[in-house]
Amino acid sequence: MIQQQVCRYFNHDDQPIKLICINQQCSKNKRLCYQCLAEKIHDHNQQQIVSISKFQDSIQQKVQEYKQIQDNLSESTKLITIKIENIQTMINEQSQQLTFLLDQALNQLDIIMNKFQQHIYTEETITQALNTINNKQIDQNTVQECWIDLLQELQNIDNKYNKQSVPIKSNPIRILNRIDFPIKIVNNFVSNKPNHAKHIIKHENAEWVQAVSISPCEKYLLSSGCDKKLIIWNLQNYEILQQIQFSDIISAHCFSNCSRIVYLGDQQGKIYNKTINLNYKSQILKTFEISHNQKIEFLLMISVNLLSVSEECVKISMINPTQLLRIIRLEMQIDAIEYSQQDNFLVVADIKNIMIWNARDDFNQILKHQISSTSSYCVKIQLLNQDAQLATAINKAIIIYWIDFEQRRLTEYTRVKSNDEIINLIGQNLNRITYITYNEIIQVDFSNMKNNNVLRQIKEDTYNSPNIRFNKVSNFIITVNDINIVIYQNIY
Repeated sequence: MIQQQVCRYFNHDDQPIKLICINQQCSKNKRLCYQCLAEKIHDHNQQQIVSISKFQDSIQQKVQEYKQIQDNLSESTKLITIKIENIQTMINEQSQQLTFLLDQALNQLDIIMNKFQQHIYTEETITQALNTINNKQIDQNTVQECWIDLLQELQNIDNKYNKQSVPIKSNPIRILNRIDFPIKIVNNFVSNKPNHAKHIIKHENAEWVQAVSISPCEKYLLSSGCDKKLIIWNLQNYEILQQIQFSDIISAHCFSNCSRIVYLGDQQGKIYNKTINLNYKSQILKTFEISHNQKIEFLLMISVNLLSVSEECVKISMINPTQLLRIIRLEMQIDAIEYSQQDNFLVVADIKNIMIWNARDDFNQILKHQISSTSSYCVKIQLLNQDAQLATAINKAIIIYWIDFEQRRLTEYTRVKSNDEIINLIGQNLNRITYITYNEIIQVDFSNMKNNNVLRQIKEDTYNSPNIRFNKVSNFIITVNDINIVIYQNIY
């Protein structure tokens, strides 16, 4: 409120100030009494002289109008914010749904490609034989001995695929019509295979590498070390795409089925996910809502869900939207785990047992096989031959089992001993199983154990055994020596 004062003009001392001049161009005293108005001391438009009370009311009115505008603006802002949030939520839901559908489609594509793998491998093997036989003198007796086995193998594959309603590019039996006499690729041809490519990349500033994984498309490689750093590599030119620093060591990671998203688990039990974008090297990480209280030992994609393993439990989580589906409490720490996309089951191994779980909704245990030796422990496991056989690396031996789901048991098929402890295992069928020790990479043919079954032997020092995950049908073998990641390509 404007305090009431008296006029300061000559002979106006007794007159109270009742008026005010609102003309901004006026240079005279703006506070007036009624005598000032009568004497026209202000010679401009008299309408620009108003009473103080009227002026105060005008100010209050303007303040109220401003408050009303401010309230209306605030309400409009809230409505706009709510609409933007609703639109963003709808976009996120649609994006998650599309990602979910894309992962499902890619997962089905992977299953179909795996079904064709045995057929394609056989056809390519025969084609290679046809090209080789023109330049090689092959003992006819050896060929005759192998002929029955080859014909039976091809007939089994042909019968298997004829039962499926899946179009086959070419029938393997029809290839025989182009062969003038029986043939088979024997171990004599192994030495004619092209040399494998060897590349070495370094995870700098780390004393050792903690985990390595390859994307399903085999274009990217992840490495994490004790320096708490994750590196994304381009496997086409072996250059670094991104480096991300974390507050803790990343102990496990895996790719989504479409190779566009990586899931990362650290030693505190936190799980992150990140989208790979070659055009925009973003550092944006999202914290996965499902976490553990202990170190993440394994991360694995099961269809479109994420399986995470710690020392205390296994968690199966839906990705889009994030939702915990099941928790499996563990009696012992898991040493190895594999998943069958074709038949949707999990193979899990600890220091005493090999277990197979149904990977559908209930996740019930199908069978449990106890490792006979109390001093043994299972290091690695690998599904073979359309997931009907299981290769296990136990101490210094590889044991091949048939999986008998009807009798709910594992039946030993064959085994081979190694001179050193086996730290990794990879293979698709009995013809090609590769195992890695601390000193060597050895490729073995388990289908013909009567003859010399070692197909390839490479000297390579691997001083530490990190968490390395291979694709079942992979062109790469990886070993680790401190910070050196040694990559062998086309070793098969």
